[in-house]
Amino acid sequence: MKQRSVIIRMILVTTLLTALAVYAWQHEGQAASPEKEKYRVGQRDIIIGDEGNTIAGDYVDPTSKGGGVKTIYLAFTCVSNKPLFNEIIPAFKEYWYQKTGEQVRFEAGYSTLDFDKIATMVNGEPAHVLISTSAHDSVRRGYETTRWQKEANRGVVYSTPVVFLVRQGNPKGIYTYEDLTRPEVMVVHPNPINAAGFWPVYGIYGSALKGSEVETGRRDKQAALELLREVEQNAVYNSSTSLGAGIQFLEHEVGDVLLWFESRALTTVAKNDSVEMVVPPNTVMADLTVYKMKKIKDDDYKTLIDEFIDFLFNSESQDSFAEYGFRPSDKKVLSRHREFVSLENPFPVDYLGNATQLKKELVLDKWVKINNARKGPKNTPKYDIEAVGEDVDGGPDKEKGGTEAAEVTKDVYGDSGQE
Repeated sequence: MKQRSVIIRMILVTTLLTALAVYAWQHEGQAASPEKEKYRVGQRDIIIGDEGNTIAGDYVDPTSKGGGVKTIYLAFTCVSNKPLFNEIIPAFKEYWYQKTGEQVRFEAGYSTLDFDKIATMVNGEPAHVLISTSAHDSVRRGYETTRWQKEANRGVVYSTPVVFLVRQGNPKGIYTYEDLTRPEVMVVHPNPINAAGFWPVYGIYGSALKGSEVETGRRDKQAALELLREVEQNAVYNSSTSLGAGIQFLEHEVGDVLLWFESRALTTVAKNDSVEMVVPPNTVMADLTVYKMKKIKDDDYKTLIDEFIDFLFNSESQDSFAEYGFRPSDKKVLSRHREFVSLENPFPVDYLGNATQLKKELVLDKWVKINNARKGPKNTPKYDIEAVGEDVDGGPDKEKGGTEAAEVTKDVYGDSGQE
């Protein structure tokens, strides 16, 4: 009896170890969970390092699952769905079939952003390919850079800077971030406590850093902080998304200048003659870089994914991005698109510092203090903020629906399909 009990125990242990080994093998290379920190900001929780499922895109692959057909899971941030879904993915499917005789299918999702949260799961599966800005530190989430990191483009597929959208004729004479400090100028941008809103903060703060470096050879952080304070005295930012800020400015005619991504501004100016675009001399660039899942075990799968990543950089794909308002990283393709004006002193997010620290120190600390002390427009909220714990699991935003979730979905899949 005792011997039988020992045998049963050994079988159970062996089964458990086998199950753990299989799980580890199945999940090898999947996105790692970064350390999480939880902050209480007003009535909501912000979880730095949180993850989640992407919003399923409106791309429906005509190729069915099964029969040995491989599926590439693709997650993307701050990107138009149209060049990917309408042009690049169908072109790659045809290319792959002509080359190998094999069909391939895609499942793609917009990687919703909420401060430092970035969704890397597509329909419950980890993304093989992630297109993201360096503002979200994808490498520490279980992804790695590609061979394109060593090329002149540094793995950047395309870029879009923060620019100004002003009323036709630019009646207030707005050309630089310093012009936004004038008392007669009302500035509109998304709320920095939400993902789309920290880009204008980076643009304002960074423009003073870059300007001081160009003039004196050193970065004046105090001047940068003072510029941010002065601009925010004139700012309205009660919308959580870029689209919401655009509706305020364009449809409700709030403000004199809107801080927006160039990709969205270009498509707007093309069909709305009541506004025009101004590119400030010093501004932040959102560089969209491609990453791939680490340690993909299947060599055939790895080859397929590498080929798709290479496909993003061919001239046809780069042209597709440009046609939808994004600056292609291929300089030859860029030179063919005269709608992209020359940038005087652009800078990436990395110029300002570590992505996660920036959000905590520049937005959650400095910007919140500026917001709470300001004497500008009164229709924006003040925030009480405190760190309420580390290594947390999820939070109320993870399952949040309602108005804000609907606004994000509309923002992503509206006319331009951009964040």
